[in-house]
Amino acid sequence: MGTTQGPVGRYSFVAMLFIMAATGLLMGGAALYDDALFRFKGRDAVMVATDPPKWLIAHDGNYQTRTVNVKYVPASAADGGEIAVPAKRVSGEEVRRMAQGEQLPVRFIDGDPQHARIDGAQGDNPWGWLALGIVGLLLALYARRLLHRESRRR
Repeated sequence: MGTTQGPVGRYSFVAMLFIMAATGLLMGGAALYDDALFRFKGRDAVMVATDPPKWLIAHDGNYQTRTVNVKYVPASAADGGEIAVPAKRVSGEEVRRMAQGEQLPVRFIDGDPQHARIDGAQGDNPWGWLALGIVGLLLALYARRLLHRESRRR
């Protein structure tokens, strides 16, 4: 004989669907907000290391990320002067490129230079998270409706 699932298991399942929906909507909303920040408050510049190249090369231990001192140089003089960014976390590959004298394109948030996208990097795609949240919410509401209908029959 099979065992039947009690009401506690059903309520837990519906609660899990609501949690999945909330997670999807929260993650999608955060990614969408981040994209909007870069679109409306972002500034373009190039990133240049202010630490000496010898120091950058000497401290290279094939790390995934490194903390270095950099500055952002705006593309035009109308965008303002250079912006110093102390202790910026960048990838080891980007540090090697800056040690060789390369200037990396960067888009940063005006007023928060630590919040930047380097070398054309894109943020998370919000649409997948939002779709997961909406589908999860619809499923959770439908499952709750079925559970409520079943409890009224008893």
